[in-house]
Amino acid sequence: MRTNKDLNAGDPIGMGMGTVNCYQGKRITSASAYLANAPSNLTIVTGALTAQLLLEGERVKGVRTEDDQFFFARSEVVLSGGALNSPQLLLLSGIGPREELERHNIPVRHELPMVGRNLRDHCFSTVGIVVKHGPHFAETQIPPLSPSPMAFLKSEEATSSPDFAQLPSEVQKHILAPTVPNFEIATVSSEPRTRTSRW
Repeated sequence: MRTNKDLNAGDPIGMGMGTVNCYQGKRITSASAYLANAPSNLTIVTGALTAQLLLEGERVKGVRTEDDQFFFARSEVVLSGGALNSPQLLLLSGIGPREELERHNIPVRHELPMVGRNLRDHCFSTVGIVVKHGPHFAETQIPPLSPSPMAFLKSEEATSSPDFAQLPSEVQKHILAPTVPNFEIATVSSEPRTRTSRW
């Protein structure tokens, strides 16, 4: 197994350190980092489901909500709806594969064939290991929520299995790509006092 100095560089195969968003021993999110003490020039609108991106040529200038509120940007619009809602919003706005848009009578504003394609399930199972304290294991040895050792690996046993042979050919091709792992191993250290994971 090779060492990978940057798991986010485009080729995750190997063993490396995964980064975590933590500050003063606690895992943080965008909300806790930026909204807990929100700046005075920030307006937060809740209960406003975005229905469409508003385009001017090929540039997004704002958004329309489901209840027909309009919000316009001075500089740029950042689309951050996640793996499902981001492509959904692009498609509803006329950005995506022409055949898909035309099938739903959505005017094509910008043809991008791969929008909404190639989403893969990421199956996940956990194994917990409890380490008891002792004279050889001081609490200071494990900083809470430290960067996590991770391994992204390829298994020949998986790709030579009968189950793999039954997958559609395009899925097999994707899995056999050199930078696509078959499985990953991730570790996380919890806070020494409680031994409960924050993931």
